Amino acid sequence: MIFFDEIIENKIFENEIFEDIDVEKIEFKKCIFKNCRFSASIFYDCEFNDTFFENSDISNIKFDRSRFYKSKFKNSKSVGTSFTDSNFNAVDFSDSILRYANFANSRFKGVDFVNTDLNNSIFADCNVKRLFFDKCTLSNSDFFKTNLHAINFTTCEVDGVVVSPELLKGAIVTNSQAVELAKLMGIIVK
Repeated sequence: MIFFDEIIENKIFENEIFEDIDVEKIEFKKCIFKNCRFSASIFYDCEFNDTFFENSDISNIKFDRSRFYKSKFKNSKSVGTSFTDSNFNAVDFSDSILRYANFANSRFKGVDFVNTDLNNSIFADCNVKRLFFDKCTLSNSDFFKTNLHAINFTTCEVDGVVVSPELLKGAIVTNSQAVELAKLMGIIVK
């Protein structure tokens, strides 16, 4: 593992391939990753401040214990990416694929997921201040031990989600979603 403890600032990376990168404690500030592909890499305990990922493939990368502030992910692919124990503040994910992404034990404040595929993703044991989903697919995703109060799922697909029934109170759902979620609590609706 490489330990840099440095800042990479105001850089534009376009059409780059990043392979086998294993770094810790690097801050990326006001950087743009456009049409980039990451492969077999680890960014442990890094900070991404005002950073933009566009049309990039960051699938199966480890961003564990990292911090994302005022950052955006647009039209990017992030299948199986690990964001465990991370902090997200004022972050936007849009028009992206995040199937099997792992956000377990992360903190969310002012985070938007719009038109994003989050099927089979993990949001277990997360601390949520404001989390917004619009037109997302969340089928078979795991929200175990995550408080879903005031989270609006009405424009999303939520079939097969895993939740803690006691933390479902106050979630905003459609009638048909309520019927599906009632089954998780052992309620039979006829």
